[in-house]
Amino acid sequence: MKQSVKKNIVAMLATLVPLLLPAVNSVSYTASYRNLSVRYETLSGATYATVAYSGLSNGYELGMPSLPIDYLQFSVPVNATNFTVEANCQNLMLKRINNPVYPFQEFTIPATITQPDSAFYSSSATYPSSNGWVIDDDCLVGENRIVTVAVMPISFMHDATGNTLKVASTVQVTLNYELSSEPTVYPITRKGVALRGKGADLVSSMVVNPDDVVANSYSWTFNSYPPGPDLVDNPSTYLIVTTPELKQSMRRLAALKRQKGLPVKIVTVQEAIADSLAGDGDLIEWGGTPSLTYTDNAGKLRQYLRMNYYYNGTEYVLLAGSDVPSRYKGNGYTDMYYSDLNADWATQSDKGGELNVGRLLGTQKGQIENYTDKLFRYELNPGNGDRSYLERPLVIEGTGLQMSVGVTQLSPAYSDGTLLSADDEAFTGSDIVNEVNQNHYGLMTTMNNGFPSGIQPYGEDVNSVSHYLWAVDSVKVAPGVTDNETGNGLNLMTNKDYPMIYLAFRGQTMPYENVSGYPQGINYGESFTMGKDYGGPAFMGLTQEINLSYESAFADRFTHYLLYDNSVLGEAMTGAKLSANFGAIGVENVVTGYNLLGDPSLDMWINAPQPYSGITISRADSSMTVSGLTDPKTTVAYHSNDGVTGKVTASSSSVTLNNVSPNSCVMLYNHERIPYIAPLVLQNTDLENSQYVIAGEVTAGYNVDSGRTRGDVTVKSGAEYEVEASGEVTLGGGFNVERGALFTIKPSTYDK
Repeated sequence: MKQSVKKNIVAMLATLVPLLLPAVNSVSYTASYRNLSVRYETLSGATYATVAYSGLSNGYELGMPSLPIDYLQFSVPVNATNFTVEANCQNLMLKRINNPVYPFQEFTIPATITQPDSAFYSSSATYPSSNGWVIDDDCLVGENRIVTVAVMPISFMHDATGNTLKVASTVQVTLNYELSSEPTVYPITRKGVALRGKGADLVSSMVVNPDDVVANSYSWTFNSYPPGPDLVDNPSTYLIVTTPELKQSMRRLAALKRQKGLPVKIVTVQEAIADSLAGDGDLIEWGGTPSLTYTDNAGKLRQYLRMNYYYNGTEYVLLAGSDVPSRYKGNGYTDMYYSDLNADWATQSDKGGELNVGRLLGTQKGQIENYTDKLFRYELNPGNGDRSYLERPLVIEGTGLQMSVGVTQLSPAYSDGTLLSADDEAFTGSDIVNEVNQNHYGLMTTMNNGFPSGIQPYGEDVNSVSHYLWAVDSVKVAPGVTDNETGNGLNLMTNKDYPMIYLAFRGQTMPYENVSGYPQGINYGESFTMGKDYGGPAFMGLTQEINLSYESAFADRFTHYLLYDNSVLGEAMTGAKLSANFGAIGVENVVTGYNLLGDPSLDMWINAPQPYSGITISRADSSMTVSGLTDPKTTVAYHSNDGVTGKVTASSSSVTLNNVSPNSCVMLYNHERIPYIAPLVLQNTDLENSQYVIAGEVTAGYNVDSGRTRGDVTVKSGAEYEVEASGEVTLGGGFNVERGALFTIKPSTYDK
């Protein structure tokens, strides 16, 4: 069986039947720029002009003029080839400046200086020679191809008469291409048309030509499919891969995701790698080109995930437990191996992801319970009513780096914030702990020297006293570090009711493996996510050491993407890796090094959400109607006792769910509202399956709802039905529990 799966999978990916693709050979977009600023600073005794455009990063080539650069992404067909770019600068202005433009620098510790490139600065020349060029070409969500174009709207002319900027406030960018008879990149498309449409929606939110995405999406079909007839109608949008010891502990987290409308499946690593879908491992050979085959557990798990993506529409993967395997690439382990499904990873990897992947470290059931508590409080009741803290970021910039995303950049999305900067004063780890405990923050970012057991938030230089923030204050172990300070452990934070998201942009703060010289099991990211009553449900950081320039470039793009384009953490990381461009300095370690500890489907709060009000639900025998919806795009999600999960997006003040059991759980949510958990009203039903249910009020019995047929509620023998209720529970006449069944009611903890 495994052998036949292997052969069919290779044939499926190599044998394609082309359909008609769009004949359009160019696409154009006009970009606008504003708020030009010119300042002057000194480098090695010489004065240079620093030039900036609002919202753009600077620089591309070391030693060449550091000018504002924009990155535009275009949707193109998968068989597009031979790209050229035309960048027509418009609304031009010539601006004389007193000195040459500052040469682009690479950030290093200790600092090194790149002198101006003599090939340009000592001659009469114009930089750049072209205002637009292609820098990247990749697939995202399998069948969608994206080409990234770099645009410099400002040119610098240096000659004997002086220094001049040629400034464009708009640039018309045209991407030209030819069409090949075959794909020029290797897509991996999902079987169902509806599943492919989901990918098109995500890509449409990223590219400058969203109207072209559907036509450009990979519409070719396979001649044959791998076996799996019982899988096609069994969607698993959210797949949890864990260990046997932790499988039962994942039920509560899975229940929350199901009740938000995501079909969830929980499997152990052993079950996944033994499944026929895992075949003999990671066996794809693109275009018949032989490549190294991974037949270890990580390779088998990747193949299992690839087939779930293909058949079942899996979008999110949570790898729960330190014993879940990963792949070593670059300088450390990475979960991008499981996100990017269409590169062979032996000779190549790419930046585009198909799956949004998160991981939970730890091996203890109690750690999973701690994490789930944080996730519930963050999603369902942040701040326990004091939700304004979600609008406050805490930005920590130390050791003179000054490259983290500052409060000024965050301010358009956040109303308030605090910056701890090395420019201001020497702050300690205990200062950070006290700041969090006293003021509470929804987002914390650090751009500091980091290591597996802590970070160095501030240090004047290598010969001066430094301060530290540790994973736990009782274990302060790192090579060459002596710390006599107190009160500087993450575990001393008292933000239980104020869980926050942590973005760490420096240092190996969450390695998946044990690192020599550091205490085994003391992991900074793991402490934040899995420790009890402090921290929060998501930590995005590094599993390997990365060059500082790469980190800075990714920090800028990821934070911008997260705040303004897509606040779902897994999707933001997947999209930012594709859209973060690093010019001549490369990408592999950036793409593989940044990983997520936490739920990849978690939607980060940007503004303080408000609760729903005036919601009513009427139930009939096979339908429910939800009324009082005043917010556009509210998601109405449901999950029934027989395992049916679904969701619809409201377009009016009421939504009727037809062919849905009236005994289903119902949850309402959107990006601006605290989720509404509807009362659970059980009548005329048998509870036969094992369920974990999150509910508000609970009422059960023979005649508790006049709108539908009367009948007993019976928990059948062998069923385990557990309800976490935030309201009153009433079990009336006609409620029965058979011998051998288990029915449990427990009060919620997220609203206490």
